Amino acid sequence: MEKIADTDPERLPFYHSTRGSGFDEAHRDAIGAMTADRGWIVNAFAQVEYLLADTVVRCGSLPEYADANTTLPYRLDQRVTRFADLIALDGPLADQRGAFEHVVVNFRAAEERRQFLVHGFASFHFAPGGDMAMRFDRFMPARDDPDRRRSMWFRPATLAAIREEASSQTEDAIREFIALHERFGWVGD
Repeated sequence: MEKIADTDPERLPFYHSTRGSGFDEAHRDAIGAMTADRGWIVNAFAQVEYLLADTVVRCGSLPEYADANTTLPYRLDQRVTRFADLIALDGPLADQRGAFEHVVVNFRAAEERRQFLVHGFASFHFAPGGDMAMRFDRFMPARDDPDRRRSMWFRPATLAAIREEASSQTEDAIREFIALHERFGWVGD
């Protein structure tokens, strides 16, 4: 199995228990904290993902974007591209272009990690010396390898740092979208 990660622990023993036997209280606490961090990160992505799509749809009713493509594609990467295309046009979104470009850059930069955290199978790995990590596995078929799997590992401190970064970026993005909604009277919808 191919591994990718910013922190890739050497093989940590995996204690295969889902009912608590084999895990002590410290393990359970670590699992809870890492799972909570994953949830916060996934939520941060979901908030921005929705607001990007919502803006594309709402721009369809603005006369300045009458000739723009404001249909909502199914695939997330295409939705982000559709939003990026809209902010590149001369229109009402141009007033916040710099901030929205930053939102798009941050979202795209985290896409691979997002895929693992949202869609990956999570397992917890503990070493006898106290080291631990959370591993996410995904099937990522390729033409030459239809059963290809990949893994991404995160130690607790790394996952916590990603949570802080994602939360901060999401707060910044939400502020920009709130300003946009206030400007167009979309508040309350």
